Amino acid sequence: MLVQVLVVLVALWLLFFAARQKASAVSALKKIGISLLAVVMVITVLFPSLTTTLANLLGIGRGADLLLYGLAATFVVYAITQYARAQANRRVLFGLARRIALRDARARYFPGDRP
Repeated sequence: MLVQVLVVLVALWLLFFAARQKASAVSALKKIGISLLAVVMVITVLFPSLTTTLANLLGIGRGADLLLYGLAATFVVYAITQYARAQANRRVLFGLARRIALRDARARYFPGDRP
């Protein structure tokens, strides 16, 4: 019972967190995703047999297995997204470092040259 109350409180905090973020900080898609996660958390806590029913419809034995598969898939998507973001940031950083190096070299070896 205590765990269920804690999960519902965390879900409510997620909804509050999503609602309080500025538009520039979090995209609308992320806000929708966080809100859906909170709603699913509350539903699975209040109606645990619903996950088992849904799992059986999908050919999965237990509702806990369905939640585990969903968590694993979510983690893989998150890991791939973070890797792609890191690669994009690395490309931007290398481009900026290259520009700075060329600018500094031009200033050092061609002091009268204006870019």
